[in-house]
Amino acid sequence: MAFYLLIGAIASTFVCVSVFLACFLLGGKRFAEKGAMEYENLTLGNPLNALFIDRLLTDRGLRLRRLLLISIGGIWGLCIAASIVVTNIGN
Repeated sequence: MAFYLLIGAIASTFVCVSVFLACFLLGGKRFAEKGAMEYENLTLGNPLNALFIDRLLTDRGLRLRRLLLISIGGIWGLCIAASIVVTNIGN
């Protein structure tokens, strides 16, 4: 049962990351001054690199990134809690 929980957590994480990256890439307005020279030099033209540079994100982009991290943490927290419960019930 714990194995199925782990597979479910991995699949949920993949879906969560895919949805957030799609939202992030489709909503390019989350970048601050996308046409600036600093943007091109820091991200090397890849908008996903901007996820890790706070000053290149608007407040909306920072909130989206925070929500992504909270969601992934929540998924794994639930998976770990459920695994502990399942293994303790099995013993």
